[in-house]
Amino acid sequence: MFLKMTFSLLLIDELLGYANKISKYLKSLNKEGLQLDAAIAKFEAMLTRALEASNRSKSSDFTSLLHAKDFRRDESYLAFRNFMEACMHRNNETVANAGGTICRIIRGHGWSLHAGGRKNQSAKMASLSKELNSEANQALIEAAGGKDWYAEMLTNNAAYESLTIGFSLLANKKRSHCYLKGRISKLYLIKIF
Repeated sequence: MFLKMTFSLLLIDELLGYANKISKYLKSLNKEGLQLDAAIAKFEAMLTRALEASNRSKSSDFTSLLHAKDFRRDESYLAFRNFMEACMHRNNETVANAGGTICRIIRGHGWSLHAGGRKNQSAKMASLSKELNSEANQALIEAAGGKDWYAEMLTNNAAYESLTIGFSLLANKKRSHCYLKGRISKLYLIKIF
């Protein structure tokens, strides 16, 4: 029994599952005397190709590397922020005041900037590091003993940023290549006709 079905409404996994059922049914048929072998073979080849395409990894190596670099950036920001917050509770007044001043600066740029979108976080990290790089703020960070924490935060942020910049350059290069390839193809077709 055949059912009428609107295939365009199916999700890809549902469509491939349905195609698998059809394939199993076709294999179980007695095809002797029918000239369906070529059509069935073509259907099987197309189904195999579709299954290979749908089962590919949903993320690339770059995506997992990007997540790892972003995670390290978030962790080092939190470590620096929490260290400075802990310094506010020290008995040493110099350390407590330095931690309090740095925490006020961090709050000005977004206490939870690590939880925002990546582009937003990059912009806020850039403005935060620019402000913290002043001589007065560097002296406060050193007085609190957070020089290593700060350096690690900057290093992890730079590693993330260099990865995204490298990817952007590569993507732009590919787009330019595809654009030029398309333009050359059009010129070639115009020249032929």
